[in-house]
Parts: sequence; structure tokens; C-alpha cells
Amino acid sequence: MDSFYIFGWNCLTILAIIFRAVSYWGTLKDVFGLVGFILGLITIILIIVTFIIAAGVYVYVSNLTDETTGSSAPTLVWNIDSANYQLTITMCSPSGTRYADDSYTANIIFKTGGFEYYVGVDYNVISYGVANQEYIMAGDQIGGFIDGGTYTVVWYPNNEVLGVFTT
Repeated sequence: MDSFYIFGWNCLTILAIIFRAVSYWGTLKDVFGLVGFILGLITIILIIVTFIIAAGVYVYVSNLTDETTGSSAPTLVWNIDSANYQLTITMCSPSGTRYADDSYTANIIFKTGGFEYYVGVDYNVISYGVANQEYIMAGDQIGGFIDGGTYTVVWYPNNEVLGVFTT
């Protein structure tokens, strides 16, 4: 069925109930029935308003957190240990940035030679498997890079390049 058709019938049904209640009240048979009906409508409206306010508060409070989500790229500073093929994070801003949003959606990608790698749960770069969902912290050491490889660090949600390094 067409959703407009269903919506139209629902509106007509509500109007019929309201007109029936008003006509019933107009005959003065039962004033209390109309009062109850009106109080019921007011209750329904108050419940709807409560849900709208709760949704607004949730969105407002969610935006107050310090986590980086969506398209905003963090600022990362790192040092390269070429002898051990490791990258050490020295600063990440904002502090609530994660390596991945979930097990299979990495935020930070290391691109080299047409391949993409991300940080695994053991803090080594991997091309498949479970992504690390921890917060990026100063002092984190990420290993598993190839000797002499040039890597482009990319913030995956908006494909912004954060930097380039060579091991």
C-alpha cells in the first residue's frame, strides 16, 4: 500500500473520532466523556513533546563529548624508529580519538604501494582482521612496517592525509 494512502486514512480516522466526540458533547449527553477524551489527547501530546525534548538533549550532550567522529580529522604527531620499523605517537588532538570506530571500520589507514593497512589489536599494522578500537594515546607504539617503505597516513572517514613517513 502507498504510505500516503495509509497516512490519509489515519488522518481521516483521527478527524472522525474528534468530530464524533465534539458532536457527542454538543448533544450534552456526556460532558465527562469529552473531558476524558481531551485529557487523553493532552497526555499523548505531552508524551510526544517529552520524546522530542529527550532527543534534543541527547544530540546536545553527544556533541559535548571530546571524541572525534565523522569527518573531523585529528592532529597527530609521531616519531619514526627506523631501526625497529615502528611509529610512536607523541601527540593526538583531540584526546578522544580512536584507531577504529568498530572492529571493521578503521579511522586511520596507512597506505603504501597500493595497499591499505590499519592498526590491529596488537598495535601492529594489518591488512585484514580485527581493528584496534582503543583511544590513540601519546606513547603508543605501532609496529609491523616494512623496511624502506613510504607510508601515507590517512584519516579514513574523510580521506584527509595526515602525513607521510618512511621507515
